[in-house]
Amino acid sequence: MCLSQIKCCLILFLFLFLFTGLSASTFISDGIFGSPDSTNRRLLQAKKACPVNFEFQNYTIITSKCKGPLYPPNLCCGAFKEFACPFYDELNDLSNDCASTMFSYINLYGKYPPGLFASECRESKEGLDCSAMPPSSSLSERTEKSSAGKIICNLFSMLMLITAPLALPDAGPPPISRTPFQLRFRLRQLLESSRKLQLLDKMMVKLKEQGHIVLIYPQFQHMLDLLEDCCSHRKWKWHYEIIRLVGGAERQIRIDRFNAKNSSRFCFLLYTRAGGLGVNLANARTVIIYDRRSSIIDFSSFFKRSHIMSHHLENNDDYMEDEHEMEDVDDDMGDEFHGQDDGGSDSDADEYGYMSDRMQDTTAAQARRGKDIQGIPWDRLSITREKYRQTRIEQYKNYENIPQSGEASGKDCKTTDKNGLYYEFRRNSRSVKSTILHFQLRNLVWATSKHDVYLMSRFSVLHWSSLTCSKSEVLNASGHIAPSEKHPGSLLEGFTQTHVSTLAVKNKLLVAGGFQGELICKFLERPGVSYCTRTTYDDNAITNAVEIYTSRSGALRFIASNNDGGVRDFDMEKFQQSKHFRFPWPVNHTSLSPDAKLLVIVGDHPDSLLVDSRSGKTVASLCGHLDYSFASAWHPDGLTLATGNQDKTCRIWDIRNLSKSVTALKGNLGAIRSIRYTSDGRFMAMAEPADFVHVFDVESGYEKEQEIDFFGEISGMSFSPDTETLFIGVWDRTYSSLLEFGRRREYSYLDSII
Repeated sequence: MCLSQIKCCLILFLFLFLFTGLSASTFISDGIFGSPDSTNRRLLQAKKACPVNFEFQNYTIITSKCKGPLYPPNLCCGAFKEFACPFYDELNDLSNDCASTMFSYINLYGKYPPGLFASECRESKEGLDCSAMPPSSSLSERTEKSSAGKIICNLFSMLMLITAPLALPDAGPPPISRTPFQLRFRLRQLLESSRKLQLLDKMMVKLKEQGHIVLIYPQFQHMLDLLEDCCSHRKWKWHYEIIRLVGGAERQIRIDRFNAKNSSRFCFLLYTRAGGLGVNLANARTVIIYDRRSSIIDFSSFFKRSHIMSHHLENNDDYMEDEHEMEDVDDDMGDEFHGQDDGGSDSDADEYGYMSDRMQDTTAAQARRGKDIQGIPWDRLSITREKYRQTRIEQYKNYENIPQSGEASGKDCKTTDKNGLYYEFRRNSRSVKSTILHFQLRNLVWATSKHDVYLMSRFSVLHWSSLTCSKSEVLNASGHIAPSEKHPGSLLEGFTQTHVSTLAVKNKLLVAGGFQGELICKFLERPGVSYCTRTTYDDNAITNAVEIYTSRSGALRFIASNNDGGVRDFDMEKFQQSKHFRFPWPVNHTSLSPDAKLLVIVGDHPDSLLVDSRSGKTVASLCGHLDYSFASAWHPDGLTLATGNQDKTCRIWDIRNLSKSVTALKGNLGAIRSIRYTSDGRFMAMAEPADFVHVFDVESGYEKEQEIDFFGEISGMSFSPDTETLFIGVWDRTYSSLLEFGRRREYSYLDSII
């Protein structure tokens, strides 16, 4: 009998053995919650160590659904079962400490009141029924987490290890001698044994050349070893980090080394079970998940917990599957588009720095003579602008939390006349590079006058003067930031290496919000930082949006919207929090009405809320969107407002009749991430994640629009207070820039004078 036949028989025997051994019971006993009597009887009994490592489990399954102060029983108990049912065998064994260990971590991350789950999660005398799991609301639908699912997962692991020699026939242990020839031979053996490794090797070489920072999640430790060999044999020994099941100081050292400024590490290898809480790899721009199809794990959590949203997730979730092929359009664009310009290049050294002097800006005069406003040399490329635009529209993947929401939302959208011309191109400034950190948050550009704009450029908040074409750094968050003024409640110790997720600048006040709930307040006319605080220490603490306003009494204030479901109002005269409203889902954006009486709240729910700004009580719900919303804005008249959603629509609402939206406006590529009105109310602009900003004529009933068309991710947009200028931040590896448009006016009365 040949070796392959022996292995096939072994696999068949493994299937029969495991599936015939499945237990019929799928309940978690109520004994895991403990009782006073049983606890006292077991005090002197030594318990075995738990075989499950609960340190690295995904506790956001519970903390994202079971939230205070109400702690809804159906949500809390359902989330608890979703988390605990895969471990029902270990939890039912009261001779080990699995139950107490699990609850200690649940209470650590969720800060739940004692006895919460014991009081809410009681179903029957057998215990909690794990036979039917509730559906998950995550992007990737989770498969069953019953005992059969748990054993099948283990079966997959064993089958992968058993069949590994079949897939990698020459991938044996590395040679003892490490001569250059043998290293090259070893690498060739690995690559010739697997199509996936061949594709991964090609991608990694290209990604490294382009300066990408990559996370790779293999599902099995065996594959982790092979990938480590590939990195070593590629002479990337000092350019990658690796985490298996390590913890404590060593784990943090590796993370800090990877996240360090100017770090040479471009690749981080993580075994999937090591990708849990506490892993913050914010420098990463690209994620590759290896062997995804044999997984029962929800991989979307790795994107969220690793904080790698600095590049649009839609085009950077690389799943290594056999049928995956490189896109033809990328080959057509080639190195010319991604690495060359009029004599300039975007090398690793200047990726986030300032552009070379040879990289020219584009002026209005050059654009009128036919030059591309972004300086893209289409005449030197093998693809035309029109063809690439068509291909990009067809292939761009809109990020959705609710599947198919973009397709279903177009039924009631208004058809508009796109021949409007309200803002003319003035200049594209490539010497200032606009960047983003979170792919869903695009409020990082703010104009304070028609010549002055503030924007994020990696860790720095820059001021750009279009009058002098010069930039200056206002705030640098890469190092340590501490307040120079003392105020009650201010964190005098400050923050270190803050990853800025959102920004607002108005009335000479700058407020930056961070991934860990940080708020940094700086008055532009004062030296140093005036105030630092942290909104929450919750794991789900990211600051999604900030809005600065002046109260009816004349006090300067701002509103912060957070992922923990909180909306907080801060008084900058007293430097303290004055209000805190809580909502049942993460709040992504908040806008205050011109009379400061109403708040529009949008977040991780299809419906938006209209809320009393003094009491926090809900006045009305705005129903019509099909996905989560990330943008909102009030018209200056205070009667109409707009909300932007991941279903690709912007809806206009009239507060005098909120039964349905007045109109729905459709985007081209994806979600509506930002909305702005001019101060006179004449125009409204809405920005998609990339390539398109739409400027609507409000006086025409939103029936006429100007479509501003370019290429690149949009970090933010802002009208100047006098409505004369529109600034748009564009993020791209080569063509990152700041676009400037001026309001077009017709002075017909001058013709009569002439």
